[in-house]
Amino acid sequence: MDDFVKKQGIRAPFMKMYSLIPLFITLIGVLGACASESKPKPTPITFSFGTITPVSTRAAVSTATATTAPDDISPPTATATALSTATDIPPPTPTFTPTATPSPTVTLTPQPSATLTPTPAPDRDPPSIPQITRPINGERFECETGRDTRVVRLEFSPSSDPSGVARYEVQIQPRSYKEIEFNVQETYMVIDATCGKEYSWSVNAMDREGNRSEWSPKNKFSVVLPDQNPPTKPTLVSPPNNDAIICNKGETKTITFEWNAATDADSGLAGYYFYIQQEGQNWSPASELLKIQSFTQRVTCGYWYAWVVKSVDNRENTNTSNLYKLYVGPDIWPPNKPQLDTPSSNQQLSCPGFYREVQFTWKRLQDSIDRYYIEIRKVYGQGDTVIVHRKETSDTSITLFELECGLVYDWRVVAVDQSENVGDWSSWRRLTIE
Repeated sequence: MDDFVKKQGIRAPFMKMYSLIPLFITLIGVLGACASESKPKPTPITFSFGTITPVSTRAAVSTATATTAPDDISPPTATATALSTATDIPPPTPTFTPTATPSPTVTLTPQPSATLTPTPAPDRDPPSIPQITRPINGERFECETGRDTRVVRLEFSPSSDPSGVARYEVQIQPRSYKEIEFNVQETYMVIDATCGKEYSWSVNAMDREGNRSEWSPKNKFSVVLPDQNPPTKPTLVSPPNNDAIICNKGETKTITFEWNAATDADSGLAGYYFYIQQEGQNWSPASELLKIQSFTQRVTCGYWYAWVVKSVDNRENTNTSNLYKLYVGPDIWPPNKPQLDTPSSNQQLSCPGFYREVQFTWKRLQDSIDRYYIEIRKVYGQGDTVIVHRKETSDTSITLFELECGLVYDWRVVAVDQSENVGDWSSWRRLTIE
């Protein structure tokens, strides 16, 4: 067979197909035997194959026709038996139970509308002007003893700007700082200021676009040397020195003490202390530090008092006023001497007869006078005198009758106050009745 193939030039693929024919015939026979076991035998059908003529090319294979087989090849004849009464049994028809499917819920999500973001215009506006908050204008800082500098904290309000504040610039005279960059929240700076100097300073702001604000108004402060000078003395005003306030012994009296203001050019005046001393007792401060020039004190009648005021500056330097005295109690002072008025000194009066009527007058005293006394004496040629009249009156004049003519008289007046204090007599005044 192989030699035949080789001789005829038949290709292997075709020969492989040719060799399958007996297998195919055998398979048909087996199927027929199986069918005959249970069913009537069908009438056999005979298949006849003609002669296969191999071709030498692939093209010839597709157009080959069956002819008489060569002499040396006797192909077998296959016989197949077909079932003429075969009946196909259809498979069972499946039953479909429809299941309700819920309608889907359709959620429509609207497409977001397009947002147009305009391009912002460039920032050409300057930031707001920072405002100085501390030190206040004219504030003074004192250096400590032995130090040449003092730390001073400069503070100002924050600036605002749409593009944001980038930094602040601070200028200080006599020293100047420019373009000092701060954190936006840190609106302050700290410097070592030289003692004995006065400074002025201002601040501006710069935003992130390079726009600068105007400079703030300038503020001044000074750093002074340690103050060792006391303030000026307070001047006591009321009650005046050696004054008397009349009241009954054992009672109390409320008195307001007043004085003029003191000053301090260095560290500044802190205030005043009021001191009062009752007769026979020690000095003691009667007040806390006072910011005003007066103090009200309640005292007991029947005593002498002394009082002073002490001024104090912010470095605890002090200065004490002069001492004033005050009496509070029953009246113990005699009235002043009355000042005589008429008749004038050495006046001569004519006499129409043996006696002359004369009116005597004097000035009224400011004290609380209860009464006056007037004395009149005769003066004789040898210088001897005799009191001839002693009269009492609550007025400042009195008229005497029956003064003998041809004599020389002297007269004087004394006052007695409501506390029965008797004053001094006035000087004698001479009068001649011719």
